[in-house]
Amino acid sequence: MGVKHDEVTRVERKVVCTKFWQIVEILKSLDAHEGVCIIPIGAQGSGKSTLGRRLKVALGDVDVISPDAIRMRLYKKAHPEEERVDYGKVWNWLTETNKHELVRKIAKERFAKNVARFVYIDQMNLTRRGRRPFLLTDRLKVAIYFHLDEETLLERHRRRSDKAAHIPEAAVLVNHRKAEEPTEEEGFDLIINYYVDEHKRPHLSKCYTVKKGVSGVQRSIEILEFAMKMELEARDFYRESGDRVARDDVKRLLSRLAKWEESHHRFLKEQRDRLKSGAGWDASAILLDVSEARDILERPWKGRGVEPPLSEEASDFSVIRMALGMETDFRNFYLKAAANTDDPDGKAVLAKLADWEGEHQKIIDEQYRQLHQDFMAQMGFAPF
Repeated sequence: MGVKHDEVTRVERKVVCTKFWQIVEILKSLDAHEGVCIIPIGAQGSGKSTLGRRLKVALGDVDVISPDAIRMRLYKKAHPEEERVDYGKVWNWLTETNKHELVRKIAKERFAKNVARFVYIDQMNLTRRGRRPFLLTDRLKVAIYFHLDEETLLERHRRRSDKAAHIPEAAVLVNHRKAEEPTEEEGFDLIINYYVDEHKRPHLSKCYTVKKGVSGVQRSIEILEFAMKMELEARDFYRESGDRVARDDVKRLLSRLAKWEESHHRFLKEQRDRLKSGAGWDASAILLDVSEARDILERPWKGRGVEPPLSEEASDFSVIRMALGMETDFRNFYLKAAANTDDPDGKAVLAKLADWEGEHQKIIDEQYRQLHQDFMAQMGFAPF
């Protein structure tokens, strides 16, 4: 059940995400009839534009309002004869013709008239004053605050060759340091702290923290209950994604994955209930994932049906990539949980769960490889 706009005060207003798919799941859970305004906060190179593009693919009804895109359209309208234009040339032209205020006006007007379910404001939004105009709305307001260190930020900025040539690194650092953290007081209904540091970001397994003074059994129960929540979220993701993808083989795979996550949840619940009753772990319990995984690997592409247009397969790629990230996170979680569990039977159960998630990784990776191979063939690049 989604979170209704008038119920936001009764749920957690601040959350931590380390993966893109976690943000997708949170946004999908919001039941806001007036729509959702997403305000990313971060300096140049943080990943705001990339996140906006990925959300558009994953969620569908997303309008990304990008001042950069507006600037480029204005320039090309005035200079239709130019085919290739760099960022610096556009910026200088806007400055010389005093059109920066026009860009801001167009962005605000487009936001005010927007009817998309999700509106994503693709600019730095560093200060409370700067983002205030987008908070004066009936939409549910979500901040996504990008956390990354300066070294990683500069590395990412350097990879954007067009902008890196015109925006000094010192300016990037100044903007990074002046970013003001979003608060509930300024009007946000939900604040997502997004850790995107490519080298130092915490794994999903670190989202679970064992409390000091908790017994071994209680600690195991808490681990299992956290894992149960993870598995249900994954099941719902696979079910809902199955309605968006184009290819029949991807639909069938997502349906099978959803059933497996459901069986994992039942298995975890049984283990938790045993611990609560004092019966202990049941290391002899076995699921059928491994044999089913091997079976599906042998025949995942049969009966695919009519090939969808290439444009429709873009969402398939996105879903499969997210699924692969999820299963990788789950496997890491179970491995870490097993390492932190003293009971030998508990270690065996959690290690087995990590193995099952590893089987899922292999299946999804095979599907991704097949998608890529088919795409290359349709583009005329085969044989590879």
